[in-house]
Amino acid sequence: MFEYYAVTDLGTLPGGASSNAYGINDGGQVVGSSEVADGGGHAFRWTPTTLLQDLGTLPGGRGSQASGISVCGMIAGQSDLAVSGGKTHAFVWSNVGGMWDLGTLGGDDGSEAGAINACGQAIGNSSFSAGGNQHAFIWSQAAGLVSLGVLPGFTDSGAHDINNLGQVVGYCASTGGPSRGFY
Repeated sequence: MFEYYAVTDLGTLPGGASSNAYGINDGGQVVGSSEVADGGGHAFRWTPTTLLQDLGTLPGGRGSQASGISVCGMIAGQSDLAVSGGKTHAFVWSNVGGMWDLGTLGGDDGSEAGAINACGQAIGNSSFSAGGNQHAFIWSQAAGLVSLGVLPGFTDSGAHDINNLGQVVGYCASTGGPSRGFY
């Protein structure tokens, strides 16, 4: 049996010409990034009643992107920084607290968050050492940013998704070598 769907234009933030949607929750709330008047992109949340809501950026940043949204409406993504040199920091956004900078695991190359579960746990990737490796992370308000490490024999890891039990999937890799999925 085939089901037919119709696409819906979410529009753009004021002054923008384009937008992209990256995540949706069970309540039909959508997150993504929309161009704004100065040419940068801002993270947004869209709902059928409020339409596009500009989530802004971390202080002084020019651009941001929302990647995932929980059933509770908490959002995970990344934003550039005031003096970033192209570097970003992962963020979590909520109606109550606004946008929180999650920082990095110690490296200077930045971080990004890709998904968040109903418990408010976010996952993503962060530089782990100055100019060095990338590690997958899990974040919660209680524990902060915690590295998930790497499998033996690998140098880097990245997280792709998290379920409501806090189980994370992703990959481990080394430069020029094969990668392995992890759970």
